[in-house]
Amino acid sequence: MTSLSTLVERLRRAAHSGESTRDCAVVLSEFIDEGGVELLDDPFHPARRDRVEGLIAPIASTNELSVVIARSAPGLTTVPQRHELPVVLGILSGRVAVDVFMETDSSDAVDKAESVEIDAGEVYVIEPDVIHDVRFVGDEPGSAIHVVLGDLGRTERSRWVDRRHQRVAPSLAYPLSALPMAEVEPAVPDEGDSEDYSDATA
Repeated sequence: MTSLSTLVERLRRAAHSGESTRDCAVVLSEFIDEGGVELLDDPFHPARRDRVEGLIAPIASTNELSVVIARSAPGLTTVPQRHELPVVLGILSGRVAVDVFMETDSSDAVDKAESVEIDAGEVYVIEPDVIHDVRFVGDEPGSAIHVVLGDLGRTERSRWVDRRHQRVAPSLAYPLSALPMAEVEPAVPDEGDSEDYSDATA
């Protein structure tokens, strides 16, 4: 097995290559093939719970990439979101569905266009302009590594809460959720509604 620190170093080197998304996907695939996260290196291990924020364990965050491990019981779904940065998703256990959405012509709303299921051991790339959500599906809990290529702290992102588009100010929080927080602004004010929402994890 490969330690998480070694994985992050390999991902950082891949992020500097001419084909950073492809090369990071290869690195993540090799990591999973080698056995994934060692038990004592697992941020969800009881001895390391101080590193965990809810269901999200941040592993690395730089101006080159952000790496988190997420785990969930079946059924948890993120809100539709667009990061404006490539995301490489590696499934450590369980099964994940990525729903892809398209913006509608008449409003800020989005409609689901397709869904892709990813099994344990597989790697999937979410392109920067793709509106998506992520769902843990099946009967067993799952876990996944998310590698965001780029600087979340300098990138404005978008999400859709109750079918309404909201711009999300640059923040290291990942993934985006529907919880309130002052740094988020509605993309298009609606009848004076200026309620703010957060991008803390789902």
